[in-house]
Amino acid sequence: MSEQKASEAYEEFFTYQNNIGQTSFWVTDDNDDDATLVVNFAGEDNTIHQGALYQAKFKFTEKYPQEKPQGAFCQPAPYHCNIKEDGYFCLQYYNNWNSKCSFFELVEILNHFIYDPNPSSPLRSEIAREMKENIQLYEQKVKNQASDCRSKFQ
Repeated sequence: MSEQKASEAYEEFFTYQNNIGQTSFWVTDDNDDDATLVVNFAGEDNTIHQGALYQAKFKFTEKYPQEKPQGAFCQPAPYHCNIKEDGYFCLQYYNNWNSKCSFFELVEILNHFIYDPNPSSPLRSEIAREMKENIQLYEQKVKNQASDCRSKFQ
């Protein structure tokens, strides 16, 4: 049953994506678990994430869409003040999930979230402080982590 919900979310994702055109993210099946989808986020050109490839996994239950899929970024996670080292993230849309929410909207918001950290409400205060006090060091660390992620997920 969970596999069916993941399949429905997969189809929903492609319907939305076909309607809006090319994006810098895409979804694939998880070869190890039919109830899980893998989201790939490609770093966009002319950003500090250029060349990155980040991944997140979302596990669906039979209660989707009433309940959110359980998700986190895969290791290594993006270097980001709102994403924990273990890949868990804090995002209002995700935390306030209801049956009107969609997997595609979640992925689209996560994609923007990567490029727009909120240092005022960090999960990793040291990164938020770095963003404010030493932006060059922060940007270099993002680029290094982006490269590490690409090497792992290619």
